[in-house]
Amino acid sequence: SKTRFISDFARVNYSYNDRYLLQASVRRDGSSVFGSNKKWGYFPAVSAAWRLSQEAFIKKFNFINDLKLRASYGVTGNALGFGAYTAQQLFVSQGTYYNAGSFDRAIGVSQGSNPDLQWEKTETKNIGLDFALFQGRLSGSFDVYNKVTSNMIFRYAVSTTIVPGGNIWANGGKMQNKGVELVLNGTPVKTKDFSWNSSINFAINKNTIVDMNGPSKYGVNTDSVLYSDPEGPGQTNSTLQILKVGKPLGQFFSLIYMGKDANGNSQFLKHDGSLTTAPAIRTDYFYVGSPQPKLLAGWSNSFRYKNFDLNFFIRGVFGNKIFNATRADLSYTVNAAVNNISSYVTDDKITDSRNNSYSTRYIENGSYVRFDNLTLGYLIKI
Repeated sequence: SKTRFISDFARVNYSYNDRYLLQASVRRDGSSVFGSNKKWGYFPAVSAAWRLSQEAFIKKFNFINDLKLRASYGVTGNALGFGAYTAQQLFVSQGTYYNAGSFDRAIGVSQGSNPDLQWEKTETKNIGLDFALFQGRLSGSFDVYNKVTSNMIFRYAVSTTIVPGGNIWANGGKMQNKGVELVLNGTPVKTKDFSWNSSINFAINKNTIVDMNGPSKYGVNTDSVLYSDPEGPGQTNSTLQILKVGKPLGQFFSLIYMGKDANGNSQFLKHDGSLTTAPAIRTDYFYVGSPQPKLLAGWSNSFRYKNFDLNFFIRGVFGNKIFNATRADLSYTVNAAVNNISSYVTDDKITDSRNNSYSTRYIENGSYVRFDNLTLGYLIKI
């Protein structure tokens, strides 16, 4: 298969006295992966900045070296991740048919065409502040943003009377990311032989699925994505993580593990507050956490002493959940005679057939702090 991407754009910059700054641009992008009616997309952007440090009422503060307030708005398009035949009608072999005394191979539609399949779009609004203080010893930036991705492409189940094949790729989903970012750069110590530069960053982001409705033109007007699960297939095509309006991407949706009963069997919470050792599909599931971090942070440091330099970086992720699939897969004691099992479940009963059921028993805190790298160098002067 072959895909083609064509783009042209225009951009204009304006600066008045290095105090008031303006930039505007527009892109026109075309991609062969979309429908015949929607191959082209138009994506504008505009940004403005006010360099406050050039104003007289700021210049009287001698410790302020640079201060700039900025705002931006822009729309970008996405065509990545989609193949050459995403919008096309596809055929597959479907049994045989009788033809003049013999049975020949038959073909049938496996996917409907969508001439209106178009670009996924991301609209971003941002307000930020850049600053440099104390002769550049302290600098940084602070940003508040709101990013909305619309026309998200999903595979939808549709009526076979409308679309042969019963499924189609179409635009319908919408997702929002909003948050704040802070970056601080500093030089706490600086002498002739020794210096220490440090930088720290924080990012707080909230992710929410806003809409999963499909196009009503094809008989899709609810979040009926192409799987039997009415709440969405999730990132793993299982019911452990789902796509659900009002929830973050990949929301964990699973059983709540409540330990063992008197007979040593795994038991789970029901919505009426009782416990069961044989939970029903879906009806006993709960929203049990998000895989999306609430906070991301990083801290880098650079030390110099004469010709020696030392650099290291530490980063952390906080407030998210992860699923320990390895631990769950090695917790099936029923097969202990033929498969390896984890020492974590060596005290579990062999007769407990649900000791490895996907549940909060294997959904863990995903927060961590990691020492990423360390480098030590020496400068040799020749």
